[in-house]
Amino acid sequence: MFNVFSTILTVSRFHKDAFNGTWVKCLAGIKAWFFLDPSAEEGDFETPAPENIRCILLFPGDVLYMPAGLSVPHAVVTVCGPCLMAGGQRLDKTSLIPQLKEIYRMMREPSTTNEDVPRSEFRAILSTLLTLIKEDPKDFEDPKGLRDTIVSIQACLQN
Repeated sequence: MFNVFSTILTVSRFHKDAFNGTWVKCLAGIKAWFFLDPSAEEGDFETPAPENIRCILLFPGDVLYMPAGLSVPHAVVTVCGPCLMAGGQRLDKTSLIPQLKEIYRMMREPSTTNEDVPRSEFRAILSTLLTLIKEDPKDFEDPKGLRDTIVSIQACLQN
């Protein structure tokens, strides 16, 4: 869980959240969320084409969820402040493989996110997931694919 407090015209550049599966609830103020069209995602975050940008406004009580496993480039502007947001991020068993791959990609390409990906926490998450898969593989959609993905990422993290 996290809280974000911002004043009017506070801006967060286009980025992706390091641990996707983000949800936010507007408690006070108004936030404008700008999203890049998924087909334009691989483009330049600094100067996206206006036709590739979509916008929504979050008012007090509104909740936004960016699904786990999907990489959602977004920028945020406080339109009316002060603004207070509550939020969090979640792992989703049905999308663990793409979610883990995206976190690892952000570790290799830190300019795509506005936050550090904590390597030690990520290593701990990977180890815990391996233990859970070993204990109860039927609990996961693709236990072999997930295990292979985790082992592959762990090997890369050693380098």
